[in-house]
Amino acid sequence: MPRQLFPPPRRFVGRDRELAKLNELLTETRGISPAVLLLHGTGGVGKTALALRWLANVINLFPDGQLHAELTLSSGDAMASEDVLGQFLRALGVPPQRVPSGLAERTALYRSLTANRALAILLDDAVSAAQVRTLLPTSPLSLTVITSRRQLLGLLAEGVQVLSVNSLDSNGGLELLSNTIGAQRVTAEQAVAAQLVELCAGLPVALCVVAARAVARPRRPLARIAEELREERTRLDALSMEGELSVRSTFDIAYAELPAPLRACYRALGIHPGRIFPVEAVAAAIETDVRAAHRQLDELVDANLLEEADDDRYRFHDLVRVHALDQAMRHDSDEGRRATLRRMLHWYLRAALAAGRMAMPSRRVLAYDFGNDSHLSLPRSVTDPASAMDWLDEFRANLTAAIRDAAKVDLPELTYHLVDAVQPLIILHSHDRNTLEIDTLGLRAAEAIDDVRGELDLRKRLARLYAFLGEFEAADRHAAVALERARAARDRVEEATALETLGELATRRNRPGDAADLFGRALVILQPLHRNRTEGLLLTTYGAVLYQVGSTDEAATLLRRAVTLLAELRPTDMYNLARAKAALAKVCVATGAFTDARPLLEEAIAVMAEYGADHERADVHRTVAELARGIGDMAMVDRHAAIAEGLRDKQRGTDLR
Repeated sequence: MPRQLFPPPRRFVGRDRELAKLNELLTETRGISPAVLLLHGTGGVGKTALALRWLANVINLFPDGQLHAELTLSSGDAMASEDVLGQFLRALGVPPQRVPSGLAERTALYRSLTANRALAILLDDAVSAAQVRTLLPTSPLSLTVITSRRQLLGLLAEGVQVLSVNSLDSNGGLELLSNTIGAQRVTAEQAVAAQLVELCAGLPVALCVVAARAVARPRRPLARIAEELREERTRLDALSMEGELSVRSTFDIAYAELPAPLRACYRALGIHPGRIFPVEAVAAAIETDVRAAHRQLDELVDANLLEEADDDRYRFHDLVRVHALDQAMRHDSDEGRRATLRRMLHWYLRAALAAGRMAMPSRRVLAYDFGNDSHLSLPRSVTDPASAMDWLDEFRANLTAAIRDAAKVDLPELTYHLVDAVQPLIILHSHDRNTLEIDTLGLRAAEAIDDVRGELDLRKRLARLYAFLGEFEAADRHAAVALERARAARDRVEEATALETLGELATRRNRPGDAADLFGRALVILQPLHRNRTEGLLLTTYGAVLYQVGSTDEAATLLRRAVTLLAELRPTDMYNLARAKAALAKVCVATGAFTDARPLLEEAIAVMAEYGADHERADVHRTVAELARGIGDMAMVDRHAAIAEGLRDKQRGTDLR
């Protein structure tokens, strides 16, 4: 059951009217139709804080869980609805391999899963009505709260309940200051405190920064802070809520009062790839240990310039992040920013490599020279294959941003290695269009550093991905170039791999005869080279195609060889070994060798369940049902057919190994 909402802010004040109105709106719609409430207002006005406070009050009405998505990327661009749907489907229990690739399929599955659930959903910082529509659940027991800086007129026209969130009134602003800096201090300078609320236009984010500055200087009169704000005309303009940087001057004041190490940390965070940053990445950026980084981050949290998203994870409010980046651009040299970014990218590479080795220990790992960054602390949460995949999935957005940043600042070698390091995530948790962008950047980087092996590997992946997406012209182009380049380089392994890729494209086009011919040519090349894992993977695919065209004896021979080769690997490639055993079991069942098939099927089911590979597991259960039919056990047929139906994957099968 997903529990994705952050806790409400501790110093939430001044919204009694809004909270009462939200209760009223919910009462009017709940149980009749899906409740959809839009909170719109100026950036920094406290829409998300209000939503979290109210949702915490009513959360018991929604026992089936909570979902939360931020719909604006750190770049300011809208997050694609299909990506949000992918996150939601996984949170609702859909294994990554079963998440459909297209928007329409994801929308249909999402609506089906939410049809009878009492869910509370927060869609934060929406960009457009179109972005939101596909994310709305269908259950009349559900609640969706949308926040946006825009009015989203398209939703208003459709009858969505709307609440305009305005600045705090003078009483609310004074209460916020009292809760932060102490009621005694506000009472002692009541008139000046009221002036501060007025100078901040009641904007909560501005008031929080001013309050943080007052807390940092407990002996400084509030009158002096108000005087400094009045003297800076541009800052008064900035606090009038005009534009995205409307509180720039307030952030400048807070920044100026930070000690030098904290200012450097703040600026480093401004160039971090991704919204949420783990403490280990910050330690790498500012060249310190994790404990010291924790202290600095906690001080920034205390100054209300940073939020603690979770244990060991922090995040900026959007406007503060923009300000931090602006300070980095103003105060750090180009080379200084580049060096800081490189350290953070090195950390993400090391972390991704560690997680990848844990998740897929048999996969080859490329050597990379980290130089002075070889000592960087790794994430503590990565302790086994499951937690490794969880970490990769959790930080997928950051890893993608890291790859983009490495490419943007012209670090092609680092770009390529980052792309290669995230391949375990792509293999088991493919992300479709996101994967396409990642692998395209990796291909450009491999070409830039003249890494032919890397280029061919990326072209193979792109060919398979384009075929998976149904774009066969692009798939053919990458496969053909890979074959040509491999032959020009006289790289027999890559030539065989290119032929295998062409065979897989033929399989996707339902041309099993052509596929078998291509796989056979690839096998002739590979067998003398003693590349056991590569040969084992090819034999698994080749054997399945031979079974498809009716050559069961030859298929069985090849699949037994695949099982032997993959079982001999150290460490064992459990996932692909299970694939080979499942394919062999299917042939055994077809030829009546039921005794041989049973242990293979039992082992394959266990491994696929461990990896969460429900598409493959469903296929194995179907084979078990066929075995049961062959021995006349109809109860067993019904049982395994039902399991397979429950696991049935709605997306097309793919193998991006």
